[in-house]
Amino acid sequence: MTVNSTQSNWNLPNVITVARVGMAIYVFWLLVQGTLFHSIMAGVVFTIAALTDLLDGKLARDYNIVTNFGKIVDPIADKLLVLGAFYMLSRLGMFSIWWIIPILFREISITLLRFYFMAQGVVVASVKSGKRKTFTQIVSLGLTYINLLYQGYFIHSVAAPTADTIGLVTTILMYVGLTAALVMTVYSGYDFWQLNKKLILNR
Repeated sequence: MTVNSTQSNWNLPNVITVARVGMAIYVFWLLVQGTLFHSIMAGVVFTIAALTDLLDGKLARDYNIVTNFGKIVDPIADKLLVLGAFYMLSRLGMFSIWWIIPILFREISITLLRFYFMAQGVVVASVKSGKRKTFTQIVSLGLTYINLLYQGYFIHSVAAPTADTIGLVTTILMYVGLTAALVMTVYSGYDFWQLNKKLILNR
């Protein structure tokens, strides 16, 4: 996909991308509030923001309105949304921060590497596993979010021992999702390195 240098940066795909940045920050703020209403709203806003990631890319490709602005801001919006949610859920005590350190390192380092090569006019090849990685991360966040709602707000409304059983199931599912996201993220990072190592080592 070529970049249309004559296209205004303020087109619909870029407006959607900027809106996703705002939604990512809003999700962060909602989770900080610590109430059931704000937590539910965080899930709704996160879902909408994740869907816009599919929409702006499709619009940009279909109408050939890919811009440098979009190529820079879009990955920032994506990483802010996903990594911000992971970080906040960790801060809320859902899992140890060590679970997501490799995810943070992979996402930030490869994004910075892409920007470095982009500034030199060099296209860095993407990997197919990247899309599976993103999907797995979002599923993992969804499972963690369900566990957050249940453990934080609904567990006391269910009679024991059913409440503990459901809590055990939601916790196991959360860690299964986290493990899958961690493995897929590390694998996609390795995949990216294998595909681009000649370019990276020769710079």
